[in-house]
Amino acid sequence: MVDDLLLLLAGFVLTTVAGGLLGYWLQNRSWRSQERHRLEQGQMEAARVFYEELSHLLDRRLHRMRELDGWLERPEQAREIDRRLARYRDVLDEWNDNLNRNLALAIRYFGAQTHAVLEGLYRKFSTAGSQIEARVREYGAEGKTSSPPVAGELRQLDLVIYDLNLAMIEALQHGLVGVGEPDGREPAERRRVGQTVSAALSRLTSRGS
Repeated sequence: MVDDLLLLLAGFVLTTVAGGLLGYWLQNRSWRSQERHRLEQGQMEAARVFYEELSHLLDRRLHRMRELDGWLERPEQAREIDRRLARYRDVLDEWNDNLNRNLALAIRYFGAQTHAVLEGLYRKFSTAGSQIEARVREYGAEGKTSSPPVAGELRQLDLVIYDLNLAMIEALQHGLVGVGEPDGREPAERRRVGQTVSAALSRLTSRGS
């Protein structure tokens, strides 16, 4: 009788302890899962906001450059050229203020390939901007410009920006944003998204303007 009671008591204690440990483990696992989901959602939202800001900035600079480049084809329009130049320099200030920030966020949320594409776009924008500034100086000296317009280079930029937008939207739609894997490698899916744009940039560059 005593042995039966001891066995019953031991079983109760073991069951209670085991049940408590199991409950704690399950609760902790659920909390970790919820916390991971919360962090992932936070990164998704931050990546979405960054994408929208970057996309708008790229489009604004391209549009202002097209405006200015187009007006430089019209003789005796110094007042309008000055207005378009001021608009361009406004967006250029915003561009330069966010240069390194955007590069850092691009690699954090969208990976090394997207970062490389953005760096390539920066170089192309700089080259086209220098050409337009040179045309502005000619216009100021002569009331017209003899250098050719930069429409071809701007069209090339437009194509790469379009591809970059598509890749970033795809990454957002499939949840392929955020920091990489624990060992520092990027998820293969995210690498493929970036490589698509990188290949497009390479093809455009090889064609020339």
